[in-house]
Amino acid sequence: MANVFAVLCPALWFTLQLLLLLAALICAVLIVFPSSSEDAEKRFEQRLEYTIFTIGMTVLWLLVSFAPR
Repeated sequence: MANVFAVLCPALWFTLQLLLLLAALICAVLIVFPSSSEDAEKRFEQRLEYTIFTIGMTVLWLLVSFAPR
């Protein structure tokens, strides 16, 4: 059983890092290209939300990637 965890742990760690990085990048793209069908106030709110999400995902990714194990 310990061998299974030894094999799966790096794969799960890599998957977590990849998902956090992709989420941060997608949110960053959505900040640059907001929905044009909304009014200006709604676009501002969406950009603000995506900015907060991007900062949060980037901080989590940095913690997961560079934290000592």
